[in-house]
Amino acid sequence: MCPALHPCSSRRRLRHAATTATLAASMLLMLLGTGSFVGPSRGAAAAASTNDVASSGQPTVRASHTKLGVILVDAKGMVLYRYTADKRNISNCYTGGGCVSLWPILTPGPGGRVAAGPGVAQSALAVITRKDGKKQVTYDGWPLYAYIVDQKPGQTAGQGFKDAQGIWFVVYATPAKNPAPGS
Repeated sequence: MCPALHPCSSRRRLRHAATTATLAASMLLMLLGTGSFVGPSRGAAAAASTNDVASSGQPTVRASHTKLGVILVDAKGMVLYRYTADKRNISNCYTGGGCVSLWPILTPGPGGRVAAGPGVAQSALAVITRKDGKKQVTYDGWPLYAYIVDQKPGQTAGQGFKDAQGIWFVVYATPAKNPAPGS
């Protein structure tokens, strides 16, 4: 047990505060959201992506200039991420450890399609069927996700986030800038 003013006590309080804040945000946004992102809680990204469809009725993925470079975002400017634990066209983000709760998947629109917006190659977009039966949009083989902590367009709070399985990164619009997913 740590004394009250010892550094390990401060770290424990900080971890608890971060966990509590994340859970509170997830619960609040779960009440608000529907949209193109799907996770068990349909969290912040779902709320942020409501009506995230092109005139064709399909979710849109477009390029956006940010401090990290030209990256993929949805129609509302919410950043899309890739996960190093994923394999080519195979998602490894499920319920274990709350993965999908924090990183909702980008799902296709009616008919299982997604539209490429400005700066995005339509040929790099595809749709996979996950082990849980849900459809998920991919870009050059990388399954796409949002991050519930990102609350504003262009926010990249998930960049470099590391968990027990892998690391989360933004997805660059130029496929060659993203390392190839494992096979």
